[in-house]
Amino acid sequence: MSITVVFDPPLPSDNPATFNSKAFTLLGSLNDWSKKANDLAADVTSKQSAAATAATTASTAANTATTQADIATTQAGNAATSATSASGSAASAASSANAAATSASAAATSATEAAASAASINPANLVSVTGNQTVGGVKTFTSPIVGSTDSQVSLTGDQNIAGVKTFSSFPVLPATLGGFYKTDATTVAFTKTAAGAVSIKAGTRVDVGGRWIEFPSATAVTMPTLTAGEDYAIWCTPAGALQATADPFSSPAAPPVAGARKIGGFHYGLVAPGTTPAGGSFATTGFTNQGGSMIWTQAMVDRIAGINEFSLWDLAWRCKGQQRGMALDPQAEVWHAIYFCSVNHIVNGISRNNTDVASGTVLPRIPLAYGGNGSTNYGRFSQYECEEVAASFGLRLPTPDEFRSAMFGVTEAQSLGGSAVTIPLTTRQPGYTSRIGIEQATGHEWIFARGNSAAGGSAWIAGPNRGDAYGNPWVVLLGGSRDAAANSGSRASNSSGVAWSSDWAVALRAAGDHLKHV
Repeated sequence: MSITVVFDPPLPSDNPATFNSKAFTLLGSLNDWSKKANDLAADVTSKQSAAATAATTASTAANTATTQADIATTQAGNAATSATSASGSAASAASSANAAATSASAAATSATEAAASAASINPANLVSVTGNQTVGGVKTFTSPIVGSTDSQVSLTGDQNIAGVKTFSSFPVLPATLGGFYKTDATTVAFTKTAAGAVSIKAGTRVDVGGRWIEFPSATAVTMPTLTAGEDYAIWCTPAGALQATADPFSSPAAPPVAGARKIGGFHYGLVAPGTTPAGGSFATTGFTNQGGSMIWTQAMVDRIAGINEFSLWDLAWRCKGQQRGMALDPQAEVWHAIYFCSVNHIVNGISRNNTDVASGTVLPRIPLAYGGNGSTNYGRFSQYECEEVAASFGLRLPTPDEFRSAMFGVTEAQSLGGSAVTIPLTTRQPGYTSRIGIEQATGHEWIFARGNSAAGGSAWIAGPNRGDAYGNPWVVLLGGSRDAAANSGSRASNSSGVAWSSDWAVALRAAGDHLKHV
């Protein structure tokens, strides 16, 4: 739009100052109009209506400008010489009006876009998720987080805004968890709810095949028929179901369905469901201020009856080495083998129920990692060999203080008795189960402790075939053997042997460091 202003009769040219005054007055009016146009633009709700309103306003302003110019013509008198300049100024004013209309149109466009965004914009600290669905009450999410470069996101507090599902509180999860998140990193993700039942804790989230599955409430794990002394894995399926399967070291379980992910597990112990303290031969008397036997309650027995509560593990709460057949001492945060190591640990694993017991006279296989071939046995089973077998499973020997804590709960000052030979099998002997479910914990076989101390020597001593010792490397044996009578117990120790000692009464019980992501 453009406007041409013609003065008739022509203005005199001898008074430009008067004309300029009027022209400035005119421009001032136009500036007032421009401000009003801008104010109008802020109120528009759609591009079309805003543009039409702006155009109407611009036309009115142009007419006003013409009227103002006629008044200026009548009153300018002798400003004819400045007529051309006035005409140019009026044209500029008209251009400004046209620009104002354009601005109004742009403002209308912005307003329209803002209105559209307002319908779907997330409140502060919210993100959008696409492709979500619910399978069996479990929320799953594909294309996990819009606007996030990390798909590992916590999703809580969902709501709907104009059909867009949003979630507040979305901290990025630690990458070390590998797509596994729980609300409390200081505890295991599972809860024992009965002797043969486990549930995943509310708020746990699992990435299964690139899709997050959330458990907003505690959800039970579907159990198979459970067998005493067996290890079990817990799987999360792509459909969000939780299922346990037998998972022995000798034949690890395959996924129950295609794409399922193993997220945890447990050991089903040898203390039968429903066992009472008295019925299970747990110590119920004898506790003194000198530190005698633990007095068992029903609640204590229930923690290890059936599913061993101390054996529960998840991807971010587990033993750093072999997990099967292990129980966690929560006081020391160290995992301990529930059973003695067997001869064929390469097949059985280092802690397996109903297997033979390796000792200095029942010699175990040499680990593959230390030159074994799967069938050749050691020629002795001293502290050195025990260390190698444990290390081949990512484990180690326990320290004396770790042992004392984990074995607490046995009936103290007693031993199994019988012939002076290595015990035949890993099993449960009533009265020898510790508070965290360790079987044959004391009074069966001594075990080597971690480390040794040396007495000053005056000559080399021919010991291990990988080098001699200058001074005796003394070792500590823990727990007591079957022939130690009342000397056995959780604090029993024997420091009379050297590192290369090998005897029928000494076996291996491994320990492992605790892996906990915080």
